[in-house]
Amino acid sequence: MGKVLSWIVIGVLGYLAWRLTLVLQRKALAARTGHAPEAPAGPGARRSAPETGPRELMRACDVCGTYVPDSDALRARGRFYCCAAHRDQAA
Repeated sequence: MGKVLSWIVIGVLGYLAWRLTLVLQRKALAARTGHAPEAPAGPGARRSAPETGPRELMRACDVCGTYVPDSDALRARGRFYCCAAHRDQAA
């Protein structure tokens, strides 16, 4: 039982040393190239959404509840609609 536990401890220490080496190499490369180190793309890694420009206010259609950008929403009598048919339906 003692040998099995020793091998497990040696394996864990080897894995930790390998991960530390990868992190240090990534930081050294980032320092040389001037780029920020990237996070690894693993199963639990989060990816940020690409920047597409300024965000626009979304409006909910008063009839169906669908959200549409403020620039596309139709406004009538202080309410917002996703299409002309819904605007006319609410009239």
